Amino acid sequence: MIQTNNQQNSINTKYWRQHAQNPIVKGYFPRYKSYKEMSVAKVNRFLCGVLGIAIFASFISYYFVTANEVVLDKVGREITEIRTQNLELQNKLDNLKSYYNVDKTVKQKNLLQKPQQVVEVSSIKMNDTVSAKNIKDIAPVAKENFNWAVGF
Repeated sequence: MIQTNNQQNSINTKYWRQHAQNPIVKGYFPRYKSYKEMSVAKVNRFLCGVLGIAIFASFISYYFVTANEVVLDKVGREITEIRTQNLELQNKLDNLKSYYNVDKTVKQKNLLQKPQQVVEVSSIKMNDTVSAKNIKDIAPVAKENFNWAVGF
């Protein structure tokens, strides 16, 4: 009788299942490892060690980077403070320079002279009878136009 391939495989699997559950010899027998399996295991252990060292080194470098970033942030804040103080001092200096320039120009042009004569004006009491036309007649008229300005 010729058995088909499927029937023969099913008989073999039944045989091995039965013997796997009830072995003939009992005890601890270490599994035999081939040279390829041992070399792969050694390479895996080596790569795991390298990976562990790399992770440890990355933790250390991350610590130093964050510490340096904190220091740089502190220095950045100090620089910002110094810049604002510098701007305030520069504004004060520009203000003082402008006063110095005005003072220097006034001294050069000799604009602050004592008057040669003093003009006295009598006071006017405002009543209902005094109108704007009367005030224009009484007010002194400027003889010269004042057309200059002191620049910076």
